[in-house]
Amino acid sequence: MSIPPDRLPQRQGWLLKLLWLASAGFATTGLAAMFALSPKVLYADPWRFTGHFLSTAWPWKVLDADNGHREILPNLVRVAELHWLDGNQWLQIVVGALLACATIAVLANAIRREPVPPLAKAAALLVAVLGIFWLGNERSLAHGSESVHAYLVMLCLVSASWLLSGADADRSPGLLAAVVALGTVATYSFGSGIACFAAFLAMLLLRRAPWRPVAVIAAAALAAVLLHLALGNSGVDPAMRFSPVEQLSTLLRWLSAAFVYAGWPLLDPKLAAAIPVEMVRAPSLVVAQAYEHAFGPVMLARWPHLVIGLAGCLWLALASHACHRRPQRQRVEQVGLAMAWFGLTVGLLVAVSRAGYFIQHPSQVVAPRYLPWSSLFWAGLAMSAAIRSEPRRLYRRSLAILLIGVVLVPSQLWMAHLADHTRSTAGMTGLGVAVGVLDPAMVLGESVLGEVTETRPLLQRAQKSVFAWPETQAMGKPVKSSQPVPVQHLQLRPVDNALGPPGYAVSFDLEASPCARLLLVDAQGVASGMAIRKDRHGHWQGWALASAGWQARVVAFCNRPLAAIPVN
Repeated sequence: MSIPPDRLPQRQGWLLKLLWLASAGFATTGLAAMFALSPKVLYADPWRFTGHFLSTAWPWKVLDADNGHREILPNLVRVAELHWLDGNQWLQIVVGALLACATIAVLANAIRREPVPPLAKAAALLVAVLGIFWLGNERSLAHGSESVHAYLVMLCLVSASWLLSGADADRSPGLLAAVVALGTVATYSFGSGIACFAAFLAMLLLRRAPWRPVAVIAAAALAAVLLHLALGNSGVDPAMRFSPVEQLSTLLRWLSAAFVYAGWPLLDPKLAAAIPVEMVRAPSLVVAQAYEHAFGPVMLARWPHLVIGLAGCLWLALASHACHRRPQRQRVEQVGLAMAWFGLTVGLLVAVSRAGYFIQHPSQVVAPRYLPWSSLFWAGLAMSAAIRSEPRRLYRRSLAILLIGVVLVPSQLWMAHLADHTRSTAGMTGLGVAVGVLDPAMVLGESVLGEVTETRPLLQRAQKSVFAWPETQAMGKPVKSSQPVPVQHLQLRPVDNALGPPGYAVSFDLEASPCARLLLVDAQGVASGMAIRKDRHGHWQGWALASAGWQARVVAFCNRPLAAIPVN
């Protein structure tokens, strides 16, 4: 039975409160990042997705696989957003946030039902929240297009695992059908979804289930794979090769990625040197230089990453063996182990299917886009351990989990900075597409210039995304203005243009503006450029088309001309 909170020792009572506060803090921060740091324009893969949606007939626009991922349900959300909301990314952000919250709600409900002390529940919940909302997962949290498929897969995984952990799951055809349905939804939401079936099979084997449900889950997995292959464009590389030693090394490095980003500035001298506080920068730089000298660049290093990944695999093996031998198994313990087996299976699929890619780009093994899945591996292990803590170990284990949360707090800052930099890069790319000027020397992040240039005319013809902005629709037209307000330090720097004739990169300073985007008007009064705020210090940047006799004015448009800003 649960121990009433008023009977807990005083120090356990304080620890309980701190664990709840930490869970609330990480969840709030993660949700804030989803809304504040997600790009509101196309970025990375969505350039390719959107071009496909605008050039492909129904239903293949949602059924076709992309790079091996058949994202049917996420594609439905994306197509709806494109046609009904002009592709402004908000529907994906909101749906992704709801799915992430639903995932945590399922786990929280499962934890609440366990007959364990409140301290164990609070520790397990904090681990679950970290697995979803730690900003190390910014690639999913702060990208609307990523959040929909990532958290839909996670929701299917934890919901089906919870159903399958019940005592009557083996004997209930209805529950088994629901598990199969959730696994199928996950499979057709993202390529990693097929690993849900591996997690379900692991759960059944751990609990010594009869052969019938095992056969049903295995048959459902096979059917899902065969249907994916039958629909074509499966992403299977015919030249795929198997190199067990190298791919095992890749898997172990892949599993260690969470530790890399948790301590990034202490492992990468470039990041350490950029720390703004001298008292922190100096010792961090010493540690990072020593690490790089001992093991090599952090994104390429094999040691100690292999040891970390191997330790995780051994932990999973021992925890699974203990669960298998135990006559009474807690449901959350089983769900946690299912999450870990899912993460391990995803890592194995990535290591095998992307083997050729990793040979050409070895640093991508620990790329942030894989981090949500490897984070789920560690979160599942820790949640399983937390929920079954023995009374004599409960306080120390719960304290250790709280300390993990404390240790991860600094990484919230640098991963949020990474997400904000990505948002800024996406914004400048989208702005350039709207204006028709994009410096080919500009680093586009994960956006591919060829995909951007191919999709631009499709967007322009459909008047979607950046071409739905009122400022973009004013481009090339005379703009009347009033209420002049001066800007400072205007610069027009000539640049080559990947989208057409040469143009300008624009920058100026302006503290306050009624609009998120400002138009630049040339000497003839025609809107020929656009700028957005670069930072909180009043710095603006943008792009402009080349125009004869530039005597620029910056115009706040906001659906109609509100103010003209003469430039000295």
